[in-house]
Amino acid sequence: AARVAVAGALAASGGGMAWWELRRGALLADFERGRRRYVDSGGASRYPFYGRDHGYEVDYFIELGLEPGDRLFAAYRPSVLCLPHAATL
Repeated sequence: AARVAVAGALAASGGGMAWWELRRGALLADFERGRRRYVDSGGASRYPFYGRDHGYEVDYFIELGLEPGDRLFAAYRPSVLCLPHAATL
């Protein structure tokens, strides 16, 4: 009975990790499509890509609004981290 329980737990955790990685891959592919659109539009030659895929104007106004000494805040998206890293947050 213990072996069956261990085998079931291993299968469930393996399936969970596979699902996580499939979903993570889709999210990263969406981000990459947005970055590729930005590069293809020529925006990357003028301003860095901040990850906001709402058009050129968003990155332009982010860039214009930054002043020396401004602080930028980043937020982790646990859904795009690999599972062990996301589990530590």
